[in-house]
Amino acid sequence: MNKYLIGIIIALLIFSSFAVKSCKDEKAEKIVYKSNQAGLLEGVKYYRNKDSLSVADVQVLTLKKKELEDNRAGLLKIIDGLNIKLKRVQSTSTTETEAKYKIKTVVKDSLVYRDGKTITLKCIDYSNEWLILNGCIQEGVFKGLIESRDKITQVVYGVPHHFWFIKWGVKSIRQTVISQNPNSTITFQEYIELSK
Repeated sequence: MNKYLIGIIIALLIFSSFAVKSCKDEKAEKIVYKSNQAGLLEGVKYYRNKDSLSVADVQVLTLKKKELEDNRAGLLKIIDGLNIKLKRVQSTSTTETEAKYKIKTVVKDSLVYRDGKTITLKCIDYSNEWLILNGCIQEGVFKGLIESRDKITQVVYGVPHHFWFIKWGVKSIRQTVISQNPNSTITFQEYIELSK
């Protein structure tokens, strides 16, 4: 009789430990889904900082690999093109910028000798820290090089829970991105962290 009672107690202990673990996993998953929902509803915050540089602030999305496969086909194609296995990916970040420049420069005449003829070309040569523009206009067509540079800094950080002035734990993960080029505007920002 005692053997059966001990066996039942052990079975109940094993079952209760599985039930407790399942509840913990369910609670953790609920927190992730709640955080993802808040992040998707909130969207990206775009603004200019005190130096007039473009800043984007977004809450991190936490997805399982299957969720990433179902919802981000373009991103998977990029990862595959880099010959990286999805199971090795920890997180991804995508930032798009757009640069607009107001240019005022002198157009110079250049003389070119071709087939015994002298051809006058209107040429532009402009550069600053973020843009290089040089080329010539010949017969109404501009041929040249336009090169735009940008430097993007990304900061990922935890946002704590807070009640009045008391802060504890981590409520959500955020990423803030800043473009160092004052002519650029961040037009899209997304950060995805993969969970198992």
